[in-house]
Amino acid sequence: MITFYVYNTEDDDDDFLPNSAITIDEFLESTPLWKPRLDKMILVFSGIPLTVNEDFNNFGILSHILPQLEELKLRLSNGEFGLLRTCIQGEALFFIFEPKEEITLFSSLGVFPSPFNNYYPLLDSPNYFKDVNQQDDLYNFVRSNNTGNWKDSLIGNNPKIQKIEYETSKLIESIDEQIKLANQLISLMK
Repeated sequence: MITFYVYNTEDDDDDFLPNSAITIDEFLESTPLWKPRLDKMILVFSGIPLTVNEDFNNFGILSHILPQLEELKLRLSNGEFGLLRTCIQGEALFFIFEPKEEITLFSSLGVFPSPFNNYYPLLDSPNYFKDVNQQDDLYNFVRSNNTGNWKDSLIGNNPKIQKIEYETSKLIESIDEQIKLANQLISLMK
């Protein structure tokens, strides 16, 4: 459902996915001669075309993505909606996962207004802001605005990523698998 890819950043291929792109699992099984950049991770979601996945990739810094996935897994396991944001320099894009019984709906939100666009949906955020609980503020912001067509007013909202259905238990398994593989990759690269 979600899959990390690494690639040779010297690959001049303009296609998405680059010719050198491989999953973390493939990288760990047969390590190529090149080293992946852990600040330029690709995160691909099933259920949407690669051309749409390309719109928000590279997803960014692995060490900033991983804690979000861990929080997302926990929230989905508890039947709560979860947020995920890109981890790049510049304007971040936000996504929402909304569990509805055995199905989770995955949607693009887009760029949040300031200051929320600088926040992470985490208690321990990589972006430090004194005396701000970024996680609470983000979830409260989404909770109070996630009605009607509010997403349509956000810059960067992708209408092709709306209410993509994932079986919740399989999505949680997929997230868990990618977390484990990513942690192995980080250990290998130290």
